[in-house]
Amino acid sequence: KWLKEHGVCVVATSPDANMTYTQMDYNQPVAIVMGSEQYGLDDRWFQGAHQSVSIPMNGVADSLNVATASTLMLYEVLRQRSQ
Repeated sequence: KWLKEHGVCVVATSPDANMTYTQMDYNQPVAIVMGSEQYGLDDRWFQGAHQSVSIPMNGVADSLNVATASTLMLYEVLRQRSQ
């Protein structure tokens, strides 16, 4: 609620999202919500999120280490804001 009231875009990560993390525009105030590797995010985060994004993976893996996934997300924010 606080994030929305202050104009912060909430981006939830999910392997089931239709948009990939590189398609999202991060040139705005943004809060990236990461879930645990085993359980993901609670449904409340998806209900309150402006957008859900996925990190595409090849092979049979169904999740990434949360630290690795967070690094990818933050690097994409930096990459977009540095252009």
